[in-house]
Amino acid sequence: NRDKNEQPQQQEQASQQQEQTKQQEQAKKQPKQKSHSSGGNGNINLPPLESLFQQQGSNVSNADTPLSSQQSNGNELSQITNRIQDLFVDLDKHRQMYEVLSQQYLQANEIYEKQLLQTMQIIPILLAKTPLNNMTNEDLLHHVNSLFTSMPYSTAIDSVNQVIKGYYLAKANGVDPSSLSTTDLTEIAENPVLAKSVDENLAQFLEQMGEILKYKIKSNMDKVGALKDQYQNILKELEEKGKLYKSLIDAYKFETKLDFDMNKFNEMMNYRYTSLNERRNYHNQSINLRQQKLNLEREKAENGKSS
Repeated sequence: NRDKNEQPQQQEQASQQQEQTKQQEQAKKQPKQKSHSSGGNGNINLPPLESLFQQQGSNVSNADTPLSSQQSNGNELSQITNRIQDLFVDLDKHRQMYEVLSQQYLQANEIYEKQLLQTMQIIPILLAKTPLNNMTNEDLLHHVNSLFTSMPYSTAIDSVNQVIKGYYLAKANGVDPSSLSTTDLTEIAENPVLAKSVDENLAQFLEQMGEILKYKIKSNMDKVGALKDQYQNILKELEEKGKLYKSLIDAYKFETKLDFDMNKFNEMMNYRYTSLNERRNYHNQSINLRQQKLNLEREKAENGKSS
């Protein structure tokens, strides 16, 4: 009887040892869970922020280095956000400067146009004392005024003598200057065929009159014209800088969005992998428990038959 009582206990201990051995073997066979907690920039081949201020083609050694943790991702996003805010501050300063200079430019341009209008009155007075008086119409003043309002002052002052010469050459060749542009008049003045078609003395006289009118306009408008051009150039520079700031802000925003989206993606994937592994482990444990229960029931049934 003693041997019969000890036999089931020994069998039960042996079965428990077998189950432990099986569980250890299964644990070794199960694949290890892969870590997905690397930095959010691991798959983003974006250069660091400093490279946005460098020339194109510059290489940065750590451009593709992934961040080491979610904390470092958060720090970089915070740095990007701070730089965006700094750029907005600089952009606002440029906007204020642009508005101030724009008002000054408008004032200078208004003075320039008034001065130009007064200077235009000199032209018919000078021409009234010459043989060109009968060939002069109001369209000449229109051409000169258009020249000085559509171009920078420095360009217009260099072209005024050619426009005046081209105007009278067109008249002498039976062409109506009112239907032509200032560019057309300049081309006529530079055309040697049209120049030879008029009297040589007239051609020389046109050259002289053009230079005289150029000098009169220049002496009356040099200061205000140069000031107008200066303001206009500064405004263009500020406008280009404003575009640069805007492009940098857009680039930072884009990089921030990429980093933020990648962080969200990594967090979601980590959560899904964790949940999947937890469900897999729970499923494996359930199977093991069921198997243990079946083994115990099988052993009890076999023991019952043997007894």
